[in-house]
Amino acid sequence: MPAFGMLNAAPGPSEIVPTVTPPIAETTCLRREILVVDDHPMTRFGIKQILQAQPDLHVLAEANSAAAALEIVVRNEVDLIIADISLPGRNGLELVKDALALRPALKILVCSMHDELLYGDRAIRAGARGFIMKDEGGQALVNAVREVLDGKIFVSSRLSERRGSASGPGAGALRNMSDRELEIFTLIGSGHRTSEIAEMLHISKKTVDTHRSNMREKLALANGNALTYYATHWVAGKL
Repeated sequence: MPAFGMLNAAPGPSEIVPTVTPPIAETTCLRREILVVDDHPMTRFGIKQILQAQPDLHVLAEANSAAAALEIVVRNEVDLIIADISLPGRNGLELVKDALALRPALKILVCSMHDELLYGDRAIRAGARGFIMKDEGGQALVNAVREVLDGKIFVSSRLSERRGSASGPGAGALRNMSDRELEIFTLIGSGHRTSEIAEMLHISKKTVDTHRSNMREKLALANGNALTYYATHWVAGKL
């Protein structure tokens, strides 16, 4: 189950979810406007509840895809995006690059369950100002948001010490994968078939097969079964 979560109704596949909050006397203009991007309604709701309790933070809107998020960025003054990596269509790392192309001064915090030693460094290199794991507590999220809004880079002490590295015998090869390849590799290791991955990422099965072939070459694996075995054991933490 997604972290930071509470039950909420799910929107349509590419729906923008506006957030309306009661006006707060005198302090409203001092609040920083935040966009929450995650395809899990419970996670969005949980993050919103945490941030709305802070007098200086306001969740302006929610979105469940990169496309919906970019529409909000174009139409609104957003101070900060909090984005997951796994999103339908273009992933969170691609969203970081696209959003910064539209608004270079925009601050972005990536919030994900993915391995921070692999994805954290990628997020920062893409232009995000911070990376936080979803299993952190609510106060940690608030601290990360405030540091990023203050113009600082927020990463965990573990990631700070090992920026650009990852554990395991295949770490070097994994770092050589593209962002999309690493995303598909993780989905393979989580038990998803090619057709399921294509549907989840809104790409063709042929494109998934091309990425699989590229990953086999980079990992020096003989066939698709070897790739699945490797990915499954990596996701399980056995590599």
